[in-house]
Amino acid sequence: MVTACIASALLRVRNPTTAEDLVQETLLAAWRAKDSFAGQSAERTWLIAILKNKLIDHFRRTSRETPLPDMADTDDAIDALFNEHTDHWLHPPAAWSRPDNAWNRLNSGRSFRTVSRACRHARRGPLH
Repeated sequence: MVTACIASALLRVRNPTTAEDLVQETLLAAWRAKDSFAGQSAERTWLIAILKNKLIDHFRRTSRETPLPDMADTDDAIDALFNEHTDHWLHPPAAWSRPDNAWNRLNSGRSFRTVSRACRHARRGPLH
């Protein structure tokens, strides 16, 4: 039964370690929910259904994650931004402007309502 679960997981994730981890999570979830197993299906069918949900969770989680770059490259890139003797920026980042100042520069003299209408008009056509 475990071999069938590993084979099923391996077909989908193509990584033996990940497949084994998913099967381990499946078995743990089945153990925790053993009292809810009603026996209306075979145990193998029940385990494969749990594994399917674990696979879905795995793919959702990995689709949201961004792999980190190699730390050696990252450390070198960060170190290159600073003076090695003083630990100060070699080239300080530009000062951030305040968002309200940017709004005032772009829309000086116009009310929010006027700007809002102009944006809607540009996006959907004239207001009715």
